[in-house]
Amino acid sequence: MNMLLFHFISLPIVIFIIVVLLANFESVSHEDVL
Repeated sequence: MNMLLFHFISLPIVIFIIVVLLANFESVSHEDVL
């Protein structure tokens, strides 16, 4: 039960972190191109 709750909470957090990292990487790469 705790394991299921942990995955239910951690999954959106991991996705959010990945999206933020990708957004930061894209912004940095765009700045380098400019």
